[in-house]
Amino acid sequence: MIYRNMEEKDVDSVVDFYMGYYNRYEDGCWTKERARRRIHPICTREDACCVLAKEDGRLAGVVLGWFTQYDDLLVYDLHEIVVAKDCQNRGVGTALMGEMERRVKEAGGSMIQLQAVNDAMHEHFYSKLGFYTANNLLLKAKML
Repeated sequence: MIYRNMEEKDVDSVVDFYMGYYNRYEDGCWTKERARRRIHPICTREDACCVLAKEDGRLAGVVLGWFTQYDDLLVYDLHEIVVAKDCQNRGVGTALMGEMERRVKEAGGSMIQLQAVNDAMHEHFYSKLGFYTANNLLLKAKML
């Protein structure tokens, strides 16, 4: 597996990868415009840290997020991780998260935080990586 920082020139290929995965396997309805609107602002932020994983010259996975400074903590906010369907259950996602964790530590980060779908698959994946459900924060939402 080859890892490299995502650059703005990679946005279109990541948009296609993202849209293709979610529309095919997650019953999504992403368009290029919507996916670009999701991905481009993440990877072009000042404190962005986005990593591409390539296997045999093709995109196998991507992690998108950025750093947020708190008074006593530099936190990596992980916004997206997508692993190609044929790379799942082969350790690719785990390795990609390990690479991201290494990069976060190298940049001085002390924590990774994320929002995840509340299902068994996501719970299994994140808990095996040492993530826990934070009880001191609640996600609040209001439909308009």
